[in-house]
Amino acid sequence: MRALLLALTLAGLFGAAFLWQERHFAGIRAEQRAFEDQQDGRAAPTESGTLEAGRAVLVVGDPSGAEPVPRPSAAPQPPPRATPDDPDRPLADAPLPEFELEVQPGQTLSGLAHLHYGEHGRELLEALARHNGLDDPDALRAGAVLRLPPIERLLPDRAPR
Repeated sequence: MRALLLALTLAGLFGAAFLWQERHFAGIRAEQRAFEDQQDGRAAPTESGTLEAGRAVLVVGDPSGAEPVPRPSAAPQPPPRATPDDPDRPLADAPLPEFELEVQPGQTLSGLAHLHYGEHGRELLEALARHNGLDDPDALRAGAVLRLPPIERLLPDRAPR
């Protein structure tokens, strides 16, 4: 009886050692593959982990080294912020008066139109781009001064929302 119990205990210990060894060597093989991928240019190490070739990391907030865009002495006020429960809904139902604003990093023409006009359809974006001398609604750049007129000046056939 003792011999059987001893044999079962040894078999259990050998099984546990085998499983540990398999996991340990699987981790080593994964590290080797990652190292080979880095050596072959199929992956690159970054602060946020290893990335495959063709992928990139965008770091927001670090200085780029470019010359800063000069800011006007009296910066125009952005449109009122939306309520915390719905950040995409403008606070006012009536259109805001025409004003200019400096585009901040991360802002898009679509997002600014939605906050200012309560909509961001293709027709509105193209009219807003034309009004500001942009060839393409996606050509908006940080530091640019954007003029936001009343919607009826951009789209005469549309009533204000």
